[in-house]
Amino acid sequence: MGKVGNDSRSVRKFLRENGIKPSLANVERMGREVRRTAQDNERMDRMHKQAGTGRLRDEKGDVHSRVKAQVEHEMRNRNR
Repeated sequence: MGKVGNDSRSVRKFLRENGIKPSLANVERMGREVRRTAQDNERMDRMHKQAGTGRLRDEKGDVHSRVKAQVEHEMRNRNR
């Protein structure tokens, strides 16, 4: 799965959609946060695979299946 939304154009679009001025400082700050989050997610995936679970879990159960269902629901409703 490729990294989506890590380029500055996508970050500027995200900032504008959320009412934040897409200045150079804001774009750089958000870009660092996006990259840090992706690296942290990869690190957590590796830790869970080494522990034998292989999936991210929280108090509500498997995170992957819940997020996947949420994204599919949003994509179905996007064109309406």
